[in-house]
Amino acid sequence: MNQADFNYILLAAIIIIALAAIFLSYRAWRKKREDGKYVIKEEDKLHVTLESRDFAQVAARILEGLGGTDNVTEVHADGTRIKTSIKDYDKVDEKKIRAAGVGGVLRPSKTTVQIIVGVHAEEVAEAVRSRLRADGNEQ
Repeated sequence: MNQADFNYILLAAIIIIALAAIFLSYRAWRKKREDGKYVIKEEDKLHVTLESRDFAQVAARILEGLGGTDNVTEVHADGTRIKTSIKDYDKVDEKKIRAAGVGGVLRPSKTTVQIIVGVHAEEVAEAVRSRLRADGNEQ
């Protein structure tokens, strides 16, 4: 057997070993996935629900946490979140917003605050807009 034949046999052996390793790794990953180690079960998922169904009260607390009606320029619901545009970032008090019983508060920019409300986001956003209109801040 010459050197070229030996190199081809060695290359073929390396390829076969690599393919076997990939196959065995995939089977191990698939077994863990089927056993539920990589799947989030429904009972482990976080479902955000408001503590109160009094949307006007929730809206009042949210507006207080956002720095008042004068600090809010825009409000709209997007899925399970209320997205607001604000004027002054420093007036926002996340603790007051969280006291409304919301799931969380995000601040993606200096002029935007997102409030995780859950499935009632549209109703709460409408209550916030109503309160803004009542205070003369048209939406």
